[in-house]
Amino acid sequence: MSLALIPLNALLPGAGLLLRSRPVAGAAFLVPALLCLSAGAQALVEGDDPAAWQRALAATVVWALLAIGASIALWRSERVRPLDGTLVRRLHRDAAKAYLAGDHVAATAAAERLVRAAPDEAGAWRLLELTASAAGRARQAAGAGGRAGALEDQLR
Repeated sequence: MSLALIPLNALLPGAGLLLRSRPVAGAAFLVPALLCLSAGAQALVEGDDPAAWQRALAATVVWALLAIGASIALWRSERVRPLDGTLVRRLHRDAAKAYLAGDHVAATAAAERLVRAAPDEAGAWRLLELTASAAGRARQAAGAGGRAGALEDQLR
């Protein structure tokens, strides 16, 4: 995991996930964090009201919990998982066989299983991009291509 993302993820929960092409997970932390920031700022502007200080404290606690959760999610998304080479080869073969037979729906299903088995392999995502595109799933193909590109950029 990039050490530069740790302080960024602590200051702005979810930002590290967004930068690692995990938009849904990143937004799940970032949106509440921005709401906490807004609530905390509003409470501080209100001044001497004890309830305002309590709201500011609550917003700070929620912010800290979001930062911890986002950091754990970032760590989980980037940890190295052992690959089952036999499973990966079988899933790749199944996807290629279905694709070459013209069964693009089955090929896409096999490619989806492949990316679940090997989520950090750009080639698996490229295969999903190819099969999803052939099956007419342009949005899924674009997402897979984006994930593959992000993984390829990490290797450079």
